[in-house]
Amino acid sequence: DSHYYSYIELPLSCGSAEKNYNVLQAAYVGRPGYDLASGKLQGDVLFAAFATLQIPSGKPSEESILCMYTLEKVDVMLNETRDICYTKEGKSDNGPEVSYI
Repeated sequence: DSHYYSYIELPLSCGSAEKNYNVLQAAYVGRPGYDLASGKLQGDVLFAAFATLQIPSGKPSEESILCMYTLEKVDVMLNETRDICYTKEGKSDNGPEVSYI
């Protein structure tokens, strides 16, 4: 595509205080069932399966976790990341670089 000139990477975090799963292995967009959504979610969500990285081998672990993100939240995060890139020189309000051109 000759009009394609940029893209946005969005780091998704998944895990707990004890462990961060940072290797995305599969993703699917769909609507959660009523019980899973507890009647609170509206619209599509991104289901994402993550693993951790085994340091010696560089391969994903066999242990995994499934997280879910509303597409509305993903859209907000993408827009925030893009805006930071173009208006704040890629730096978040507290200083570290979060995006770049």
